[in-house]
Amino acid sequence: MKTHAKTRRDSRRRGAVVFDSFVGLVLITAMVTALATTAGQQRRVAGRLAAEREALRVLEAAAAAMELGGDIAESGVTIETVDARWCRLSLSYAGGTAELFVGLPEGGLP
Repeated sequence: MKTHAKTRRDSRRRGAVVFDSFVGLVLITAMVTALATTAGQQRRVAGRLAAEREALRVLEAAAAAMELGGDIAESGVTIETVDARWCRLSLSYAGGTAELFVGLPEGGLP
């Protein structure tokens, strides 16, 4: 026959187990939410970085063409002279504007 004290002790243990389980579920839910949020942010940042890299590739190709005396008008790159020796190449893309500073070729801008 169980005594009143023993039954009370058993119910306290079950209550502690239920409470620990609940706290564990809350912690796991918080960690999964944080992980999902971070994964989404990483995907967005990766997309922006890819767009910026592509814009910089276009700017570098334009700088190489400019150095060789080629035409860069069709690339969408704008050229702005900074001083007698430097110019700024810029290109607008979906995430912003990429800029590249390059030395002017002999004889100035084409």
